[in-house]
Amino acid sequence: SSSSSSSSSTKETRMTRKAKASAWGARFYFVASIAGLVVNFKEILKHRSGGLRIAQSELSKRMAEIRKDGGGEGENDEEAVETARAAVKSAEGKHFELFLALLKSLCDFMV
Repeated sequence: SSSSSSSSSTKETRMTRKAKASAWGARFYFVASIAGLVVNFKEILKHRSGGLRIAQSELSKRMAEIRKDGGGEGENDEEAVETARAAVKSAEGKHFELFLALLKSLCDFMV
């Protein structure tokens, strides 16, 4: 009889520890999800005002130069525009990756 009560007590203690560990795990996950959300939000804002904006303004500048020159017959102008377009495309790809990371962090936060 005493062995059954001690095993019952051990089982309750184990269940209590498991519940407490689960609660702490959930708290840490929540804190980590908030940290991830903040970091990803800062990164997307930094990229938006940095790399993406620079690439877009460079492309605009190159296009304006071509319009000013009357159509841009020079190969250098066309090459510069293509290089600027490639830079914008690359920056947009990076922006999309950052957006997906932010979306994932938001989903982690909501879970």
